[in-house]
Amino acid sequence: MKLLAVDPSTTSLGWASNAWGEIEWGDLGAPGKAPRPNRFQIMADGLTGLFREIQFDAVIYYTPFGRGADATRCQWGMAGIIEALATEHGAAVLDIEEGIVRAFHGFKLPKGLAKGERRLHLKALALAKVVELGYGDIRSDDVADAILLLEYAKAKIQGAR
Repeated sequence: MKLLAVDPSTTSLGWASNAWGEIEWGDLGAPGKAPRPNRFQIMADGLTGLFREIQFDAVIYYTPFGRGADATRCQWGMAGIIEALATEHGAAVLDIEEGIVRAFHGFKLPKGLAKGERRLHLKALALAKVVELGYGDIRSDDVADAILLLEYAKAKIQGAR
């Protein structure tokens, strides 16, 4: 089954896929200072290129959550773009909460972290986990999160067979 896992954020879209036989990944980044429509266009164009290259069976992305007005609009906007592209290209689409994937990978946070510290700690855990899984030194937490989502999806699909 050819899967595409996506971690949408405000300025970057990390992706990972098993569609080429081995797992490939990338980062569709947009300048953070660019207006939101321009960021959407850059990330949507990159995703469109992936869909033109591969006929994915399923697309999995993280359910957007609110962090602030711009971040929330960006994440839900990208979710709509992901859903539309997947549907247009005949792929099943599913959103998964980040907490479910983190629990699957055994993430544990120390108690008492402030909100900003919590986010930084989760990014560090994701980057460390992809190294542990053998993916090497991934520099983008968005790519790391997409890889972890792909690993989760593969395991759940294997378990369902």
